[in-house]
Amino acid sequence: MWGWWLELLRTGLDAIHTLTGLPWGWSIVVFTAAVRILILPITIKQTRSMLTMQVVQPYVKQLQERYRSDRQQLQVKMMEFYRDNGINPFASCLPILLQLPIMIGLFFVLRKFSEDETGVYAEMREQAPLDFFFGVIPDITQDVNTLGWAGAGFVTFYVVSQLVSSWVMTATAQGAQRYIILALPFLFLWIVIRFPFGLLLFWIVTNVWTFAQHLLITAITDVDREIVLPADKKGRKRVIKRKRDGGGEEIRQESPPEPSNGESGSGPAGGQEKPAPDGSVRPNKRRRKR
Repeated sequence: MWGWWLELLRTGLDAIHTLTGLPWGWSIVVFTAAVRILILPITIKQTRSMLTMQVVQPYVKQLQERYRSDRQQLQVKMMEFYRDNGINPFASCLPILLQLPIMIGLFFVLRKFSEDETGVYAEMREQAPLDFFFGVIPDITQDVNTLGWAGAGFVTFYVVSQLVSSWVMTATAQGAQRYIILALPFLFLWIVIRFPFGLLLFWIVTNVWTFAQHLLITAITDVDREIVLPADKKGRKRVIKRKRDGGGEEIRQESPPEPSNGESGSGPAGGQEKPAPDGSVRPNKRRRKR
Protein backbone atom coordinates (compact mmCIF):
# COMPACT_ATOMS: atom_id res chain seq x y z
CA MET A 1 0.00 0.00 0.00
CA TRP A 2 2.77 2.43 0.95
CA GLY A 3 5.20 1.07 -1.64
CA TRP A 4 4.63 3.74 -4.30
CA TRP A 5 4.79 6.53 -1.70
CA LEU A 6 8.07 5.28 -0.22
CA GLU A 7 9.52 4.98 -3.72
CA LEU A 8 8.47 8.55 -4.48
CA LEU A 9 10.18 9.87 -1.33
CA ARG A 10 13.29 7.79 -2.01
CA THR A 11 13.45 9.11 -5.58
CA GLY A 12 13.10 12.67 -4.29
CA LEU A 13 15.98 12.25 -1.84
CA ASP A 14 18.10 10.57 -4.51
CA ALA A 15 17.41 13.43 -6.95
CA ILE A 16 18.45 16.04 -4.38
CA HIS A 17 21.64 14.14 -3.61
CA THR A 18 22.44 13.75 -7.32
CA LEU A 19 21.85 17.44 -8.08
CA THR A 20 23.66 18.87 -5.05
CA GLY A 21 26.22 16.22 -4.19
CA LEU A 22 25.31 16.60 -0.51
CA PRO A 23 25.46 13.74 2.02
CA TRP A 24 22.15 12.13 2.95
CA GLY A 25 21.73 14.15 6.14
CA TRP A 26 22.01 17.50 4.36
CA SER A 27 19.86 16.09 1.54
CA ILE A 28 17.10 15.65 4.13
CA VAL A 29 17.53 19.31 5.13
CA VAL A 30 17.13 20.40 1.48
CA PHE A 31 14.24 17.95 1.05
CA THR A 32 12.45 19.49 4.06
CA ALA A 33 12.94 23.00 2.65
CA ALA A 34 11.52 21.83 -0.70
CA VAL A 35 8.43 20.44 1.04
CA ARG A 36 7.89 23.73 2.87
CA ILE A 37 8.20 25.68 -0.38
CA LEU A 38 5.61 23.44 -2.05
CA ILE A 39 3.04 24.10 0.67
CA LEU A 40 4.00 27.78 0.99
CA PRO A 41 0.74 29.16 -0.52
CA ILE A 42 -1.28 27.18 2.02
CA THR A 43 0.89 28.22 4.96
CA ILE A 44 0.75 31.90 3.91
CA LYS A 45 -3.04 31.74 3.86
CA GLN A 46 -3.04 29.92 7.21
CA THR A 47 -0.72 32.47 8.84
CA ARG A 48 -2.75 35.43 7.60
CA SER A 49 -5.93 33.79 8.81
CA MET A 50 -4.28 33.30 12.20
CA LEU A 51 -3.23 36.98 12.30
CA THR A 52 -6.82 37.98 11.57
CA MET A 53 -7.95 35.67 14.37
CA GLN A 54 -5.65 37.54 16.75
CA VAL A 55 -7.19 40.86 15.72
CA VAL A 56 -10.79 39.70 16.19
CA GLN A 57 -10.11 37.77 19.41
CA PRO A 58 -11.65 40.46 21.67
CA TYR A 59 -14.93 40.23 19.73
CA VAL A 60 -14.89 36.45 19.93
CA LYS A 61 -14.66 36.76 23.71
CA GLN A 62 -17.60 39.16 23.66
CA LEU A 63 -19.66 36.56 21.79
CA GLN A 64 -18.64 33.88 24.27
CA GLU A 65 -19.70 36.08 27.15
CA ARG A 66 -23.01 37.03 25.49
CA TYR A 67 -24.05 33.45 24.67
CA ARG A 68 -22.31 31.59 27.50
CA SER A 69 -25.61 29.97 28.53
CA ASP A 70 -26.53 28.85 24.99
CA ARG A 71 -23.71 26.81 23.42
CA GLN A 72 -25.64 26.04 20.24
CA GLN A 73 -26.44 29.69 19.56
CA LEU A 74 -22.82 30.58 20.33
CA GLN A 75 -21.59 28.22 17.62
CA VAL A 76 -24.03 29.70 15.11
CA LYS A 77 -22.98 33.28 15.91
CA MET A 78 -19.27 32.40 15.88
CA MET A 79 -19.49 30.78 12.44
CA GLU A 80 -21.46 33.77 11.15
CA PHE A 81 -18.80 36.13 12.54
CA TYR A 82 -15.99 34.10 10.92
CA ARG A 83 -17.87 34.01 7.61
CA ASP A 84 -18.44 37.78 7.61
CA ASN A 85 -14.70 38.36 8.10
CA GLY A 86 -13.40 35.64 5.76
CA ILE A 87 -11.79 33.58 8.54
CA ASN A 88 -11.30 29.82 8.39
CA PRO A 89 -10.78 28.62 12.00
CA PHE A 90 -9.55 25.23 10.75
CA ALA A 91 -6.91 26.58 8.35
CA SER A 92 -4.04 25.84 10.76
CA CYS A 93 -4.68 22.08 10.54
CA LEU A 94 -4.06 21.72 6.80
CA PRO A 95 -0.23 22.19 6.69
CA ILE A 96 0.16 19.65 9.51
CA LEU A 97 -2.08 17.13 7.76
CA LEU A 98 -0.14 17.56 4.51
CA GLN A 99 3.19 16.85 6.22
CA LEU A 100 1.99 13.82 8.17
CA PRO A 101 2.26 11.32 5.26
CA ILE A 102 5.74 12.68 4.49
CA MET A 103 6.94 12.09 8.06
CA ILE A 104 5.52 8.57 8.10
CA GLY A 105 7.05 7.78 4.71
CA LEU A 106 10.43 9.21 5.70
CA PHE A 107 10.43 7.01 8.80
CA PHE A 108 10.14 3.85 6.67
CA VAL A 109 12.64 5.11 4.08
CA LEU A 110 15.25 5.58 6.81
CA ARG A 111 14.45 2.14 8.18
CA LYS A 112 15.05 0.65 4.75
CA PHE A 113 18.35 2.54 4.52
CA SER A 114 19.59 0.63 7.57
CA GLU A 115 17.97 -2.74 6.83
CA ASP A 116 18.40 -3.21 3.07
CA GLU A 117 21.56 -5.23 2.37
CA THR A 118 21.48 -5.81 -1.38
CA GLY A 119 18.80 -3.59 -2.93
CA VAL A 120 18.61 -0.01 -4.08
CA TYR A 121 19.00 1.38 -0.57
CA ALA A 122 22.29 -0.48 -0.16
CA GLU A 123 23.50 1.14 -3.38
CA MET A 124 22.46 4.55 -2.10
CA ARG A 125 24.44 4.00 1.11
CA GLU A 126 27.54 3.55 -0.99
CA GLN A 127 26.98 6.80 -2.89
CA ALA A 128 27.38 9.12 0.13
CA PRO A 129 28.09 8.90 3.86
CA LEU A 130 25.25 8.71 6.36
CA ASP A 131 26.88 10.93 8.97
CA PHE A 132 25.76 14.47 9.78
CA PHE A 133 27.22 17.68 11.19
CA PHE A 134 30.90 16.87 10.65
CA GLY A 135 30.52 13.34 11.98
CA VAL A 136 28.91 14.36 15.29
CA ILE A 137 26.03 12.10 14.23
CA PRO A 138 27.69 8.99 12.77
CA ASP A 139 24.57 7.57 11.09
CA ILE A 140 21.24 9.34 10.45
CA THR A 141 19.43 5.98 10.33
CA GLN A 142 20.28 5.20 13.96
CA ASP A 143 17.65 5.72 16.62
CA VAL A 144 18.14 8.96 18.51
CA ASN A 145 18.44 7.22 21.91
CA THR A 146 21.55 5.35 20.70
CA LEU A 147 23.52 8.49 19.81
CA GLY A 148 24.62 9.48 23.31
CA TRP A 149 25.27 13.12 24.16
CA ALA A 150 25.09 14.19 20.53
CA GLY A 151 21.57 12.78 20.27
CA ALA A 152 20.60 14.42 23.57
CA GLY A 153 21.81 17.79 22.28
CA PHE A 154 19.73 17.57 19.12
CA VAL A 155 16.70 16.39 21.12
CA THR A 156 17.03 19.48 23.32
CA PHE A 157 17.20 21.65 20.22
CA TYR A 158 14.11 19.87 18.86
CA VAL A 159 12.11 20.54 22.05
CA VAL A 160 13.10 24.22 22.10
CA SER A 161 12.31 24.68 18.39
CA GLN A 162 8.98 22.88 18.81
CA LEU A 163 8.02 25.05 21.77
CA VAL A 164 8.88 28.27 19.93
CA SER A 165 7.07 27.13 16.79
CA SER A 166 4.00 26.03 18.77
CA TRP A 167 3.95 29.28 20.74
CA VAL A 168 3.69 31.48 17.65
CA MET A 169 1.29 29.13 15.86
CA THR A 170 -1.15 28.82 18.78
CA ALA A 171 -1.53 32.51 19.53
CA THR A 172 -5.29 32.27 18.95
CA ALA A 173 -5.80 29.12 21.04
CA GLN A 174 -7.77 29.47 24.24
CA GLY A 175 -6.15 29.08 27.68
CA ALA A 176 -5.89 25.38 28.50
CA GLN A 177 -5.94 24.38 24.82
CA ARG A 178 -2.75 26.34 24.17
CA TYR A 179 -0.94 24.85 27.16
CA ILE A 180 -1.89 21.33 26.07
CA ILE A 181 -0.36 22.00 22.64
CA LEU A 182 2.79 23.39 24.27
CA ALA A 183 3.05 20.27 26.42
CA LEU A 184 2.96 17.90 23.43
CA PRO A 185 6.76 18.01 22.74
CA PHE A 186 7.38 16.67 26.26
CA LEU A 187 4.60 14.09 26.05
CA PHE A 188 5.96 12.69 22.77
CA LEU A 189 9.60 12.89 23.82
CA TRP A 190 9.83 9.21 24.74
CA ILE A 191 8.50 8.29 21.31
CA VAL A 192 10.68 10.74 19.40
CA ILE A 193 13.95 9.39 20.83
CA ARG A 194 13.11 5.97 19.35
CA PHE A 195 12.86 7.38 15.83
CA PRO A 196 15.75 7.52 13.34
CA PHE A 197 17.80 10.69 13.65
CA GLY A 198 16.94 11.66 10.05
CA LEU A 199 13.28 12.03 11.05
CA LEU A 200 14.24 14.19 14.04
CA LEU A 201 16.24 16.32 11.62
CA PHE A 202 13.14 16.74 9.44
CA TRP A 203 11.18 17.98 12.47
CA ILE A 204 13.89 20.41 13.57
CA VAL A 205 14.19 22.00 10.12
CA THR A 206 10.39 22.21 9.87
CA ASN A 207 10.16 24.00 13.22
CA VAL A 208 12.90 26.50 12.41
CA TRP A 209 11.37 27.17 8.98
CA THR A 210 7.91 27.64 10.50
CA PHE A 211 9.17 30.19 13.01
CA ALA A 212 11.18 32.19 10.45
CA GLN A 213 8.31 32.08 7.95
CA HIS A 214 5.86 33.31 10.58
CA LEU A 215 8.08 36.30 11.40
CA LEU A 216 8.42 37.20 7.71
CA ILE A 217 4.71 36.90 6.87
CA THR A 218 3.78 38.86 10.01
CA ALA A 219 6.16 41.66 9.01
CA ILE A 220 4.73 42.05 5.49
CA THR A 221 1.05 41.51 6.32
CA ASP A 222 -1.14 44.56 6.89
CA VAL A 223 -3.30 43.87 9.93
CA ASP A 224 -5.13 47.21 9.66
CA ARG A 225 -8.29 45.86 8.10
CA GLU A 226 -12.04 46.17 8.13
CA ILE A 227 -13.85 44.00 10.66
CA VAL A 228 -17.54 43.22 10.60
CA LEU A 229 -18.59 43.14 14.25
CA PRO A 230 -21.24 40.73 15.56
CA ALA A 231 -24.82 41.93 15.12
CA ASP A 232 -26.49 43.79 17.97
CA LYS A 233 -29.99 42.99 19.31
CA LYS A 234 -31.59 44.79 16.35
CA GLY A 235 -29.52 42.85 13.82
CA ARG A 236 -27.26 45.80 12.90
CA LYS A 237 -23.58 45.09 12.21
CA ARG A 238 -20.95 47.77 12.68
CA VAL A 239 -17.93 47.76 10.37
CA ILE A 240 -14.75 49.19 11.87
CA LYS A 241 -11.19 49.75 10.71
CA ARG A 242 -9.01 47.88 13.17
CA LYS A 243 -5.65 49.49 13.84
CA ARG A 244 -2.34 47.78 14.53
CA ASP A 245 -2.19 49.39 17.98
CA GLY A 246 -5.49 47.77 18.96
CA GLY A 247 -7.73 50.79 18.38
CA GLY A 248 -10.61 50.96 15.98
CA GLU A 249 -12.45 53.50 13.85
CA GLU A 250 -16.06 52.96 12.76
CA ILE A 251 -16.54 53.13 9.00
CA ARG A 252 -20.20 52.28 8.47
CA GLN A 253 -23.11 50.35 9.86
CA GLU A 254 -24.88 47.53 8.08
CA SER A 255 -28.56 47.19 8.91
CA PRO A 256 -30.63 44.05 8.36
CA PRO A 257 -32.80 44.03 5.22
CA GLU A 258 -36.08 45.82 5.79
CA PRO A 259 -39.30 43.82 5.30
CA SER A 260 -41.35 44.44 2.19
CA ASN A 261 -44.81 46.04 2.29
CA GLY A 262 -46.42 42.65 2.11
CA GLU A 263 -44.49 41.45 5.14
CA SER A 264 -44.99 44.58 7.25
CA GLY A 265 -48.70 44.90 6.48
CA SER A 266 -48.43 48.65 5.89
CA GLY A 267 -48.55 50.75 2.77
CA PRO A 268 -49.69 54.08 1.46
CA ALA A 269 -53.20 53.44 2.79
CA GLY A 270 -51.76 53.08 6.27
CA GLY A 271 -50.63 56.69 6.39
CA GLN A 272 -47.11 56.25 4.92
CA GLU A 273 -45.62 58.67 2.48
CA LYS A 274 -46.11 57.80 -1.20
CA PRO A 275 -44.06 58.92 -4.18
CA ALA A 276 -45.44 61.55 -6.57
CA PRO A 277 -45.23 61.09 -10.34
CA ASP A 278 -42.12 63.30 -10.49
CA GLY A 279 -40.30 61.07 -7.97
CA SER A 280 -40.62 63.35 -4.95
CA VAL A 281 -42.28 62.22 -1.74
CA ARG A 282 -45.51 63.88 -0.67
CA PRO A 283 -47.50 63.25 2.48
CA ASN A 284 -50.57 61.09 2.15
CA LYS A 285 -53.35 63.56 3.09
CA ARG A 286 -56.99 62.66 3.45
CA ARG A 287 -59.63 64.80 1.77
CA ARG A 288 -61.98 66.73 3.98
CA LYS A 289 -65.64 65.97 3.63
CA ARG A 290 -67.75 68.89 2.55
